[in-house]
Amino acid sequence: MTSTHPSSPAKEQSQAIKKTLLIILPIFLLVLGCIATVYWFELRNHQRAVLENEKASVLLAKQITLRALAPVIADLRFLASEVSSSGVLGPETTMSARIRSEMEARFINFSSAHGDYDQLRIIDRAGMEVVRINQNNGTPAAVADHERQAKKHRYYFAETMRLTKGGIYVSPLDLNIEHNQLETPRKPMIRFATPIYSRQEVKSGMVIINYTAQHLLNHFSRTGKGRDSQLMLLNAEGYWLKGAVPEDEWGFMYPNGQNITLGRKHPELWAQIDTVKHGQMVTDQGIFTFCTIYPLEECPGCETTPTQNLSSDTRDYSWIIVSQHPPIGFIQGQNRLFMKAVLASVIAFSVLVFLSFRLTASEFHRCCSEDQLRQSKATLAQAVVAKTSELQSSNRALRTQIDERLKVETALRESEEKYRTLIETMREGICLINGNGRFAFVNRQFCAMLGYSQEEIIGHEYREFLDPVNLKKLNREREKRMAGEAEPYDLKWIKKNGKPVLTYISPAALYDTGGEFSGSFAVVTDITEQKTLDKEKTGLEMQLRQAQKMEAIGVLAGGIAHDFNNILMPIIGYAELIRELLPDDHDAWGYIHPILEASRRAKELVAQILSFSRQSNDELKPTPIAPLVAEPLKLLKASIPSNIEIESDIDAKDAMIMANPVQIHQVVMNLCTNAYHAMENTGGKLSVSLKKVESSHFRVRASDRQPDRFACLTVSDTGPGIKPEYLSRIFEPYFTTKEQSKGTGLGLSVVHGIVNACNGEIRVESHQGKGTTFYVFLPLLSSESAGKSDDPHKILPGGAENILLVDDEAPIVQLEKRVLERLGYTVTTRMSSVDALEIFRIDPYRFDLVITDLTMPNLTGLDLAKAMTDIRPDLPVLMLTGFSEQLNHQVVEDAGIRRVLRKPVLTKDLAEAIRGVLSGEAHDQQT
Repeated sequence: MTSTHPSSPAKEQSQAIKKTLLIILPIFLLVLGCIATVYWFELRNHQRAVLENEKASVLLAKQITLRALAPVIADLRFLASEVSSSGVLGPETTMSARIRSEMEARFINFSSAHGDYDQLRIIDRAGMEVVRINQNNGTPAAVADHERQAKKHRYYFAETMRLTKGGIYVSPLDLNIEHNQLETPRKPMIRFATPIYSRQEVKSGMVIINYTAQHLLNHFSRTGKGRDSQLMLLNAEGYWLKGAVPEDEWGFMYPNGQNITLGRKHPELWAQIDTVKHGQMVTDQGIFTFCTIYPLEECPGCETTPTQNLSSDTRDYSWIIVSQHPPIGFIQGQNRLFMKAVLASVIAFSVLVFLSFRLTASEFHRCCSEDQLRQSKATLAQAVVAKTSELQSSNRALRTQIDERLKVETALRESEEKYRTLIETMREGICLINGNGRFAFVNRQFCAMLGYSQEEIIGHEYREFLDPVNLKKLNREREKRMAGEAEPYDLKWIKKNGKPVLTYISPAALYDTGGEFSGSFAVVTDITEQKTLDKEKTGLEMQLRQAQKMEAIGVLAGGIAHDFNNILMPIIGYAELIRELLPDDHDAWGYIHPILEASRRAKELVAQILSFSRQSNDELKPTPIAPLVAEPLKLLKASIPSNIEIESDIDAKDAMIMANPVQIHQVVMNLCTNAYHAMENTGGKLSVSLKKVESSHFRVRASDRQPDRFACLTVSDTGPGIKPEYLSRIFEPYFTTKEQSKGTGLGLSVVHGIVNACNGEIRVESHQGKGTTFYVFLPLLSSESAGKSDDPHKILPGGAENILLVDDEAPIVQLEKRVLERLGYTVTTRMSSVDALEIFRIDPYRFDLVITDLTMPNLTGLDLAKAMTDIRPDLPVLMLTGFSEQLNHQVVEDAGIRRVLRKPVLTKDLAEAIRGVLSGEAHDQQT
């Protein structure tokens, strides 16, 4: 055995203290140096920040001051345009009381919305007030005739009348004077004036606004609130308009205040301002930051006024903004930084002292522990020798027991492997759940159903893998098994990828040796595919019923449209006849135009009904898109709830596209209706805009001929948005997320088809909780292809041929007969298609043209045309129809019909169609 001699505790403690000091002292000096460096940089940054903040404050005050003047100049120009267009001031010096009264009413309404305009005046070229509106305690009122004054000798009258058209006069900012005395309380005032020109471009007077500048000064004061510095506003002579001391303000307006200027109080600062116009100056009284502003040059709205149109030199009309930061504030900031540095040093010193103490104590305890460890090693060596002999005998007995247990485990493992192979190869899933609701065993097929591994399932509660909706159902089934009942049932699980899986459960209860419930055993069959097929079958049946319903509605709508077209035909025809018979200066022209316009609207309504019933053709023609966007918005405003705001911005009012007007109307209605439904419960904003865009600003689908410019229709809402998983399917037919009573799933599908037919593109952006935006891009037509409007006085083509007219509606027959006779034709009418065929058979070459209706009793127009062309193959036949689903290219060609016109037919279209058919032009399209 080896003997050890422990060292002295006092010596070990002294050595520990020396080691600690050698580590701690250099660290303390390094930390102290870092704190000093940080303090120096923070002090410099503080100085720089104060100077930059002062510059930013002065610049902000400048911008606020200039922005306050811009609306006044805009209002002055607005009032000037109103006066010029009204004719209040003309070449003559007198005006009617009615015109003056109307202009006073306009100015009163304008003044009601602008409480900071003390006076609004119109002064004629002789210097006499024509209209004057005063603000009396917030209520505008017109001044009586005997109170209006002559202003010919006032300085601002002469200054303004020297300006040319569009010129602006701005008076100095001073206090208002009434009856040669300063008004009490003080009222800061600026006068804005501009000359007025009559319709003959003769200078006839001026408009002047007395602007109460207190609003401007209040904005200026609020800019400096909450800051250590003081903002001041001075005029060009250095007098305070807004200062730190109210008694120093407006000194130039008082006899005893002529010497109260910044130049007197701070002569060095004033000399600096007069030299450089903007900058900073540090004195014993603080930091001064200043800038000079020129309202007539820099104010928004004055930049468009030529220099020669301003009342004076724009560089002479100036204000000065001065910010004074007191020295005490700057010193306080330095003191705060110094105190932070001292506090950091104290904290660092305290931490280092504490660490020194801890390190010394730790080193001392380590030395003592080493001595104890050496003594324990000697004792432990003796105990190890004794225990080793005892353990060797125990190991021999244990090895014998292990060999016997291995034989038993091998036999058990072979039995388990046989049954495991049987369970793992089954096509159904197998699961075993213990009495605590946790999985005790699952086979591979069950893991494949859920997409988890066995390690991820075994030991976890079954609730973690179930659809939450099924929890109550599974608890009920578990209670049944505990009561001895075990019936099969359906159950929905959630796979690892988040998708649901439907299963058919065949359960069995398990009991322990005491007869107590210990868990459940179940065979699980995946029936997801079977349920999906059943659901798809049900969906297809619903789509079939919806298609049949839409077909029935289409037949009903087509019948209504047919009758309505026959009603519109006489209205439009007789209105055109009256317009043709009336001279150009007749008063009735003003009544005929609304009739034709209303009939045109009704015709478009019929076209919409026909489009809905799929009976109208899809002819594309040059169409202005702006009215087609604006008109549906009028209908929507009257039908949607008041909690939904409609905002429109139709900019491209002259845009022309190649499209079917009815279909574009349908696009706008469908998109807006979807947006309204999205916000029906919560309210929000429906925004619709129409703008022209260049193709270089975005990418559209590839095509052989890519248009350069597009009309961009944007429809957005602030609803809940569309889920990302639905975005790829929203244009599919019959796909909808709405309730059954609010959507068929066809709206966006129809919109997508219409946009593609117009060679356009539709895009959608949606964010959950923020709303949805649809973009529709339609190619714009060039100005040459847009076409021109019809001339109502254009001479229509006519002739002297003999025409057989066949229609079963008496009003239409009478109308068409009169129209054709006025065009010079000889007309024979029949209201029965059978009678018409009989008269034709008597002399087939008597008639040069046959005009027939399509829908007639006994013999339809198609049958009549077929019978007549069988007798005379070269016979020209023109057919008129309200609508028909029978008409197509092949049917028209087989019947020998040259051209088909849609009712109601305009006289111009009928005249041109007749001449085209008689001249041998082949037309089988429907117009």
